[in-house]
Amino acid sequence: MIVVYIIALVLLSLTGYLLFAPFYFEVDSNQGLLRFRFHKAASISLKLENTLFLELKVFGWIKKLDVESPYKKTETTNKKPNNQIRNRVSFAQLSAVLKSFKIKSCRISIDTGDVQWNAMLFPVFYFLHWRSGKNLEINFTGKNEIVLHIKNNIARMGWAFISSK
Repeated sequence: MIVVYIIALVLLSLTGYLLFAPFYFEVDSNQGLLRFRFHKAASISLKLENTLFLELKVFGWIKKLDVESPYKKTETTNKKPNNQIRNRVSFAQLSAVLKSFKIKSCRISIDTGDVQWNAMLFPVFYFLHWRSGKNLEINFTGKNEIVLHIKNNIARMGWAFISSK
């Protein structure tokens, strides 16, 4: 009987961890990084070094894949269309789920290369910076930079989806 309680406790703990552990979406143009990370357990990174690499990390296991290398083409078979009834997600539910994401840091610096466009976009970006409190700017130096860190967890997304019905 104690074994059943221990197994139930382990399963409950694992479920709680999966529901409440944060996952992150990170974009950093300075490092050439696009990464989706689930707490410290797993991550998928798209890195631009000399070539484009896809890096998978799961509990310390690391696998690097070259995205630009040639792939073997496999023949696909024609499948019959699946005639299942799909549940539609309403705009309110989608909006609630998107609002559940938390922006931890945001720095966007853009130069369009055209001085007139930069001058026209400068007040827009100044208003967005003032309104959002994030670091959004137009520059005239030729520097384009995006650094974005977004955080969420499955429980918060699920609660937003359920409560918006």
